[in-house]
Amino acid sequence: MSGPAKHSWIAVGTGSEMQNSMMFVLYSDNTKHGATLSTRYSTGEQEPKYVSDTKPELHATNENGIFSVDAHYKKSSSWMHNHIDMSSSKQPFIFTLGPKLHGKTGGSSTATIQRHVVYGRFTMDMTKAVSSSTPQLNGDNGAWISSGASSAYGVSSDFDVGSAIHAVVMCLAFVIVFPLGTLLLRFISVRVHWIIQSIATIFVIVGLGTGIYISSE
Repeated sequence: MSGPAKHSWIAVGTGSEMQNSMMFVLYSDNTKHGATLSTRYSTGEQEPKYVSDTKPELHATNENGIFSVDAHYKKSSSWMHNHIDMSSSKQPFIFTLGPKLHGKTGGSSTATIQRHVVYGRFTMDMTKAVSSSTPQLNGDNGAWISSGASSAYGVSSDFDVGSAIHAVVMCLAFVIVFPLGTLLLRFISVRVHWIIQSIATIFVIVGLGTGIYISSE
């Protein structure tokens, strides 16, 4: 798996949606060239949870602006059969890209990740993924052979409405409405001051609510 390191994280998941998807999330481990692969399980439209009993052998890097990982999961049949049909010629997968700007994760497998900004789907012919020998690299670029994989489809940008609402109402409350109420108290009346301050308080409550919602995503 590989993808642009300008995003804070990249991920591929089994299935056609996040519900009941086994996801493989890759992000910086905060070293110069390293990366962390975190295996997670998603129960819906929320941050997937780390699966601690999957310990793959892997080599993960963050070089030349690209996250890349080669991973080998041993004894994965106990969970893989619920998510991947090895007899399917069109096994569905999803992919997601995290925001371009984000604080450091610390490299922990359980690190919190922010909501994705791009997502889409693709399929793979899993009958071509079964081999009795070790796969070989296909050329100088170090990429695995992509035969049997479809092009991405259903690619969409994801706008976080909650963050926008939170920013707007909190700025309105503290930069405009609260100062305006204080100013009107001096030049007009206590009643007008009370009305304006009440409106500002409502804005703060809305901002607080959206902030709590964002933190739970």
